[in-house]
Amino acid sequence: MESDSNNMADDEVVDFQDKISIENIADVFELCQATCPVRYLSVLMYMSLRHLGIKWTDSDNILRQIGAFKSETSHKWSKAFLSGDFDEFVSENRGGKHSPDFWNYFPEIEINAKQFTLER
Repeated sequence: MESDSNNMADDEVVDFQDKISIENIADVFELCQATCPVRYLSVLMYMSLRHLGIKWTDSDNILRQIGAFKSETSHKWSKAFLSGDFDEFVSENRGGKHSPDFWNYFPEIEINAKQFTLER
């Protein structure tokens, strides 16, 4: 005896080629960005496209259209993930402060400058 879900699937055959546009995929991608970093989503999409045999340049076009990282960047992060370097994959590496600035040497001047600005 077949389950009801199998019967429903047979009755409601959907032709995804006609129903799904690149804009639909981009919308779902954007929704997913609210809960998952774009890097993870880009790597997932890139690895999926490449696994399915999509050429690198075609993958790049698809990734750009949906708002993901380019193939070059996605490939770099895919290599980090596949090499087992999980710390590198999840790190932000956004640079940050590399040297002290003026206010680190003269914090009292910073406080006075802020007070002066507020009093004006």
